[in-house]
Amino acid sequence: MNYKKAKRTGFTLIELLVVMAIIALLLGILLPALNKARAKARQVKSATQLSQIHKSLITYASDEDGVFPTPSKISRRQYNGAFVPGKGAEDHLLNNHANMYSALIQRNFVSPQILVCPAEVNSRVVVDSDYDYSEYKPIQGSYWDMHPNYTGDENPALVGNDGFQSDLNGECNVSYATMMLVGKRLRNQWRDGMDSSYVVLGTRGPGEDEGTTYAIGAQASGTSLYENSQTLNIFGGREEWFGNLCFNDGHLEYDNTFIPSGHSQWEDNNNEYNEDDVFVNEDLTPSSGNGNSAGKDAFITMCKEVTTNPDNADWDYTGYVVTYD
Repeated sequence: MNYKKAKRTGFTLIELLVVMAIIALLLGILLPALNKARAKARQVKSATQLSQIHKSLITYASDEDGVFPTPSKISRRQYNGAFVPGKGAEDHLLNNHANMYSALIQRNFVSPQILVCPAEVNSRVVVDSDYDYSEYKPIQGSYWDMHPNYTGDENPALVGNDGFQSDLNGECNVSYATMMLVGKRLRNQWRDGMDSSYVVLGTRGPGEDEGTTYAIGAQASGTSLYENSQTLNIFGGREEWFGNLCFNDGHLEYDNTFIPSGHSQWEDNNNEYNEDDVFVNEDLTPSSGNGNSAGKDAFITMCKEVTTNPDNADWDYTGYVVTYD
């Protein structure tokens, strides 16, 4: 009897190994490209969110004589023993970033979701998912969901146990570096001036020694603030910062420099012009007899708290606490 040899239909071990090697090679080629595409998508989405935030500032300003939301102008001190909307002295202790963004959310100019970057790397930065819109009570001096630590010196105790926050060392509900609301910049730039050479918002940058010009990589206890910053991992990787910067006319630039091309220089008290590092508060000294001259430079950061409230709060002797990373 003749038997036909069964026809082999499977793979040999060698063929299987070859197929696996080809798959591994393709994955090695495609995965970096896929990861790069995902990173680019996050960067573009973050730029879109920054653009939305800036548009919300412009929209707000259209009803407020061109001025962007300023907590001290919204929630004022008592007037003749009562809270009267639009009346009373300004309380500059309120001008931190938590209150500013909370005021925008309260009036539905932005949602809490767009304030958190899709590429956020700090686990303390989270969306405020339980914002309390019922805190809007102007006749009682309450205009937004406020954290207890972020009240002014005459603000009523209407706040709850949490509220919108801007503390990168505690809890933070916003990702983006924002212009400090102190100094001459507050009067000149925190408005719809459409200045195409002045940065007002952006991706957070590494911490730097306050008042030190070009302090990239400034040393603190022998450790580079730049190299150890989490912000490098938002878009740039472990060694170099990259980020989106939003100028006051609404245009955005994606760059790796803290001194973007086309950015305005700031004039010091000797009438000399200086390059402007947007992550450093460089213009600290008012000129003699002219207390409101400091704070002209661009300075974007995360302000947790304003700590002093001078009668003339136009200059950068105003105390404040910023947090990094």
